[in-house]
Amino acid sequence: MNGATGAATEIIPVVFDGHSGSLHRPSTRTGNGAAVIICAPAGRDARWTYHALFHWAEQLACEGYLVLRYDLLGEGDSLGLDDAADQWAAWVKGVRQAADFVRTQTGVSQLFVCGLRIGATLACVAAEGVKPDGLILWDPLPSGKAWLKELRLAYAMQIGAHSDDDTIECNGLYLSAATIQALEAVDIAHLKTEWPPLLLASPVGAKRLLSVFGDQADSTPFAGYTLFFKDSYVNQAPDELFKSTRQWLEKHLAPSSATIMPSVPSGILQADNWREERVCFGQGLRGVLCLPLQNTGGQAVIFGNTGGDPRAGVANFSTRASRLLAAQGIAALRFDFSGLGESEGSDVHVYETDRTPEIKEAAVLLTGRGFADVTTAGVCTGGFHAVRAVLGDSGISRAVAINAWLLWEQGRELDRAAHVESMRSVYLKAPVQARKWVRLAREALHSHILSRLAGLKRSFFPHPAAQAARLQFAKATAARDIHIQVLAGAMDLSLEGLEHFGPRGRWLARQKGISIAVLPELDHALTTKKSQKEAIKALLSFLSATSSKDRTTDRSQAAPAANDLPSSGKKFVERTTANLLPEA
Repeated sequence: MNGATGAATEIIPVVFDGHSGSLHRPSTRTGNGAAVIICAPAGRDARWTYHALFHWAEQLACEGYLVLRYDLLGEGDSLGLDDAADQWAAWVKGVRQAADFVRTQTGVSQLFVCGLRIGATLACVAAEGVKPDGLILWDPLPSGKAWLKELRLAYAMQIGAHSDDDTIECNGLYLSAATIQALEAVDIAHLKTEWPPLLLASPVGAKRLLSVFGDQADSTPFAGYTLFFKDSYVNQAPDELFKSTRQWLEKHLAPSSATIMPSVPSGILQADNWREERVCFGQGLRGVLCLPLQNTGGQAVIFGNTGGDPRAGVANFSTRASRLLAAQGIAALRFDFSGLGESEGSDVHVYETDRTPEIKEAAVLLTGRGFADVTTAGVCTGGFHAVRAVLGDSGISRAVAINAWLLWEQGRELDRAAHVESMRSVYLKAPVQARKWVRLAREALHSHILSRLAGLKRSFFPHPAAQAARLQFAKATAARDIHIQVLAGAMDLSLEGLEHFGPRGRWLARQKGISIAVLPELDHALTTKKSQKEAIKALLSFLSATSSKDRTTDRSQAAPAANDLPSSGKKFVERTTANLLPEA
C-alpha cells in the first residue's frame, strides 16, 4: 500500500527486524538528502502523542525530508516480545536497526534521530552505535530510574494496575524484571558518547543535561507541553515546538542538490500462523489487515479506536486480539477512524462523528478479500460505534461492545464531564490515612446512593434521547437478525449508562439477539493482561455462537460460557488464559 496523503507526500509501510513502521516522503521523490527517524515513547505516552507525531512526520516530508516512524517491539503494530524479555535491550537495538534500514534502503547523506520522552533517552543510549548527524531530544528522561519512579508513582495512585518487585504493569505498559534491571543502570550523564549537534526541549529547566551535552547542545522551550500530554481525544499538538525544531534542522542541513529517492517496497509482517499488511481504503482510512495463513471459514472482526488512541488499542489489545483470531482462521482489520491515528480527517468527536460509513467501508474491504461473515467490536467509544453500525446501514449484523456507553447526549462536554473518568484506564485510589478514608467512604456512599437514585430515574423516566435509542434498538431487533454482546466490568462506569435501558440494562437485555454480561476482571480500557484474557474469551464465545455458518436465534445460546465451547474453541481459550497472546 502506498497511501498518499495528498499531492505533497506519500506513505510507504515498511517492515524491518520485526518492526512495523512508515516511511514518509515527498510524493515527487525529490528530497533534500536528509532523513529523520522518530523514536516514539512507550505506553500511554506513545498513545497520546501518536497522531501528533504522524502529522509531524508529514510536515517534514512536505519540506523534503524522508521520515521513518516505527513502533517499538512489543508496542503498536510491531512484533511482540516474550514476557521475560529485556525490552530495553531490544528497543536500543531497534534504534540501530532503524538507522541501518534507512541508510541501506534510501541512501540518504544525513541522518537525524528525534526522540520523545523515553524515546529521547533511547536515542541518547543508541547514539554511540548509530552515529547520527544530529539528535533532537524532546523532554528526555535523564535516567531509567526517573522513568521507573514515574511509573511506580502512577501505580501507587491507581486501581487496576499491577506492580511488584519484579515487574510493572501500569497504564497499559508492561515492563519485565529484566527490563527494570536494565533501566536501573541507564543514566544519560554516564554515557561515554561523542555527542553530535543536538536540540534539547524541556518543559522544565534542563541545566544538568545541557552540561552533559556541552557546546553541541541548543535548547528550545517545550511550548504546549501540558496540552500535548493529555488524553488523546482532547490533546493538542505542540506546533510551536514543531516549528522551532524544523528551523533547527534547516540550520544543520548539509548543502546539497536535490536528491532522487529510490523505490522502497511495501512491507508485510508475518509469523507462523498469520500475516499482516497495511491497507488504505475509503476516504483516507488506514489500518492493518491481519490474515490467517489458513482460512477456515470467511469470518472476520473489525476493531475501531478506543477513545482517541491509535488502532493498536490500549496495551495493544486490538493488535494482540487480531493475531490470536488470525491464528484460529479468523481475519481481523484494525483501523483508525478518520481524524485519529494515521487516518485523514480533522475536527472529529470521539462520539458525535458518525463512524458507521467508515465501518461499512471496512466491511466492504473484508468482503472483497473473501471474508463476508463480519463482526465489529470495540472498547469504550469503539464499542459505541460498533453498536451504532449494527443499528445503522452498515450491512453488519453483529457487534461486541466492551465497557461502552451506548447512549451519548449530543453536546456533552468531553473534557469536563464525569464521563471522562469512565474513559480512563484505571481509577484513583483513596489516601490511606484513617480520617480521610472514613470521610471519603462517606462521600463515596453518598455518591453511590445519588447515582443509584439517578439510575432509577433514568430507568423509569428515560431521557428523550434514551427513548429514541430504545426505539431504534426495538426496530432493529424486530426487523433484522442482529446479535449484540455488551460486556462491562463490575466497577466500570459504563454500567451507569445501561441504566437508560432499565436497571442494569434489563430492558435492553430482553431484546432479541442482545445480551449483557458483567465480568469482574474487566478494567475499562483493557490495560491489563487479566482484563484482556476475559475480553478475548468473551469475544471468542460470541464468534463461535453467532457465526453465520451455525446461526441460532435462541438467546440462551448467544454467548456460551468458555466451558461450553466446542473443543477447538475451548483449546484456544485455554491457551489464551494460560499464556496471554503468544506474542508473535
